[in-house]
Amino acid sequence: MVDLKESSIVTCLLSQSVDLMAICDLNGDILEVNETLANIAGKSVADFRSTSVRTIFSDSNQMLNNLLYQKIVNSQETESFTSNINNN
Repeated sequence: MVDLKESSIVTCLLSQSVDLMAICDLNGDILEVNETLANIAGKSVADFRSTSVRTIFSDSNQMLNNLLYQKIVNSQETESFTSNINNN
């Protein structure tokens, strides 16, 4: 059970973060995303609710995958980003 204090912290993090954020339940269903993620995806926050995170990153959603990838590597060259991933 989430108490009011925890809920306030989560709400603050979601509303203030410039990073892409999503909160999922144990089944991988999205409970909430922040505006940054919604804006990058060209959808509303409500569009993501109750959607499985697996469908967002599926092959059939390649456009969103590419947008998210570009956002992630925006401050790094692709080669550097790939190198960092492969080394971890």
